[in-house]
Amino acid sequence: MKQITSLFIIFLSISCKQNDPSAYNQVIGVYEIYGFGDGIKLELTENKQFSHENSIWGCMGGGRVRKINGTYRVEDGKVTLNPTYVINEILEGRKPYTITSRDSLPFRITDTLYIIKDYTIFTWDSLTYLFREAHYNEWGYHREENDYERLANDYNAGYKNFFNGPYFFKGPKENPPQSKLQIDQLPPRYEKRFLKEPITGEILQSKDIEIIEYNDPRIVNQYVINRGRKDGIMEKMRFYGIDGKCQIRITQVNESTCVGWSYKEIDYPNDCIKGCRVSTSWIGSKEEKIEELERLEMMKDPALKDLIK
Repeated sequence: MKQITSLFIIFLSISCKQNDPSAYNQVIGVYEIYGFGDGIKLELTENKQFSHENSIWGCMGGGRVRKINGTYRVEDGKVTLNPTYVINEILEGRKPYTITSRDSLPFRITDTLYIIKDYTIFTWDSLTYLFREAHYNEWGYHREENDYERLANDYNAGYKNFFNGPYFFKGPKENPPQSKLQIDQLPPRYEKRFLKEPITGEILQSKDIEIIEYNDPRIVNQYVINRGRKDGIMEKMRFYGIDGKCQIRITQVNESTCVGWSYKEIDYPNDCIKGCRVSTSWIGSKEEKIEELERLEMMKDPALKDLIK
């Protein structure tokens, strides 16, 4: 009898956790990410249904919309999607669009129907985020950074686009977060990526190499920088040159040096050569004053003034 009672209590606690109304009320709403000519919208409704809409629009009008629908659950600060069916639509013209083709079919996992199912809830002032840890996104290709790694790079650079970047969030865009980012509320494994002060370095070597990104071969600039693991550098961090023309993505970290690459800039072919100074914080132009840069208060490091003299 005691065993039955214990099992009932465990079942009841699990059921309550999964049906906590306050947890669901927190996430109900529409989350959107927009790219150039495309976008993703995730809607979580009161009846625990979700709609994940991926749209691609043509320059001359018309486009394609794929909607994946199903149910979702909220548990332990996470949102988990359970896809059940897919709707594909082909549209012509401009708003209001004309649907020329529409089909509905059961959901099954394929490369073209990939969807991220697991999200972590994070609140910052008036905004609610759904962070994705996967390195694969709904546009169908691998990303260099997941949401936490990208957030750390934006934070280190001093960008204030946490409320307008490639993150799923809901809340008033005209009211961005004003309080300090609570790094200790993020997963501990990412904590060291959020720097307490900028790391500056110097380019030791520069050369052209070929990389294949998303099955697209291209020539890029590869750099060796005199900062490494002992200085706090980690893979996927970024360095910036003067004016932000050179954005170096770190791919390999040694004890005292690191290696990264950046796209070749046609307009600035001689930018970021051997001997150039770089920083994990966006440096800005020579004409700008440090105090005028839109960086977080804690990232206003007087040492950066030497880089723009």
